[in-house]
Amino acid sequence: MKKSGLAILLLFSFAGFLWAKGPVLSVVDFLVESDNPAFKYLGKGLSTLVAVELRKSAAVQLVEREQLNEILKEQELSLSDMADEQTQIRVGMLLSAQYLVLGEMIDMAGSFLISVRVADASSGEIIWQEAVNEKLPAYDYIGAFFAKSILEHFGVVAQGTTIKKVEKRREKRPEAVLALSEGVDAYDRKDMTKARSALEQARRLDPGSEAAAYYLSKLTVNTTKFQITVEQYYTYQNPAYLGIIQMDRLYLGGSMPVSLTPAQNPVPYVNSIDLPGNERYLHELYNILTLGYLFPIGKRSGISVDMFMISFLERLWDPSIAFDSATVQMSGFGGILSLGYRIHDHISIGIGIAVYGQSQVVGMPLGVSPETTVVAANGGILYFNDDKTFLFDSRVGYCTGTFHQLDLETFTEIPDEVRAPLYNENTVTWALKEHRTFIVLKQINEVAWDRPFYFGRLLPATEHFISDRFSMRAGIEASYAFLNGTKKFGFGALVGTTLRSIRRKIDLDFNVSYRMRPSRAVEGLLYPDFGFLWTISRNGLFLSRQ
Repeated sequence: MKKSGLAILLLFSFAGFLWAKGPVLSVVDFLVESDNPAFKYLGKGLSTLVAVELRKSAAVQLVEREQLNEILKEQELSLSDMADEQTQIRVGMLLSAQYLVLGEMIDMAGSFLISVRVADASSGEIIWQEAVNEKLPAYDYIGAFFAKSILEHFGVVAQGTTIKKVEKRREKRPEAVLALSEGVDAYDRKDMTKARSALEQARRLDPGSEAAAYYLSKLTVNTTKFQITVEQYYTYQNPAYLGIIQMDRLYLGGSMPVSLTPAQNPVPYVNSIDLPGNERYLHELYNILTLGYLFPIGKRSGISVDMFMISFLERLWDPSIAFDSATVQMSGFGGILSLGYRIHDHISIGIGIAVYGQSQVVGMPLGVSPETTVVAANGGILYFNDDKTFLFDSRVGYCTGTFHQLDLETFTEIPDEVRAPLYNENTVTWALKEHRTFIVLKQINEVAWDRPFYFGRLLPATEHFISDRFSMRAGIEASYAFLNGTKKFGFGALVGTTLRSIRRKIDLDFNVSYRMRPSRAVEGLLYPDFGFLWTISRNGLFLSRQ
């Protein structure tokens, strides 16, 4: 098993080497000589600071510490073994790294003598080295200083933020770098609960810590990245997740169609009840805009408040009669209040209540129906393991809303309204490669109680963070519908990306999807839906879980 895991690791390392545009470096944890037990993991923290600064440059490629740790484990090596040139050569070859960054720290009772060197992984030759004598509160300066010097050796100009840290040389609370070091050690041991706690403490002590933010981003669990569309009366994610969120989040999101054809030439279909050659057209538009804020409370609960606006347009068109032969327009504005609570170390539950006003304009000529108040509720449960590499969540929702449908034969609205279906969503998530790769299996059911209607979907999908700031995801959808006594099968696909700014704590998520779904306007018809879902969120504004 170990050999197969190592083979896969080497394959990825070799692929990374082939694609690298500059020197490939691996930063090894620094050795620490000190009798103070508080400095036990300090070598991990200082080496991480150097690595984070190096990572900012696109001109060099950094081997992930997970790969280095796996190699050391497979080869049964310790940090002290890395002082040997032959060991350096062997590890460098296994990592496909061209250079190793090594360091030692000597506690001098009030300051540290820190020596860092770069070794050629193919020969063990030292090609660069530098040393400083600094106090621990200058840890940000220390990391930036060594990173800047290493980059200059390779003819690379450091990023402006790195240069600024060197030039201004600020001192900060030393407890922050000690907490960071403990967090990185817990991360290496896969104790993600302790890692998150220590890293959150490091960020509270040093709000600008890019290293703490970097590792916290690795611990992020994807919960909303694989949505195809969002119903107006449900939040973007299962409310049970509010029981485990670690920080507050402000987000703005929307869902809208992407027209494959101009509005005056909507998606065509030929219905079997029409006379031969009599084409009719159906056009369905939906727009949802949501503004939300969620935040943790205490150790086990969280709250989400969402405001949303919706608008729907369904138009049936027969060119031989008129441009707009039958139309339904719906709009609304409302809010959702959600609460999540962790009832067990591995189980969380949640509930959300939505209230909104809905008005409809129907018919040709148009007639306005009175505004109605719609109430919706959705509840969910979440199971997760210790390090959140496996999650299962399920939620169900019900809405009192109704909507009009159109009659193909008479080209008028059907007098009796139909109710929104009961909604059920089940998702299994596997997080791999230290939360850099996600595999998701999502299954969705919609069942109506007032008519023969069932719509089920199965969506397997995956996402991989190519870098700390960029991910790609994709999924395919198979669907089954039972409409008016007829079985129908459909298909769909999803592609998306996340753009992440670790320093500014901002995520931009984009999903584009295509699917065959039941038409809202015409009973028994599968409608080709091409949509766009986006969210922009800012994490960690005011609150974090203590």
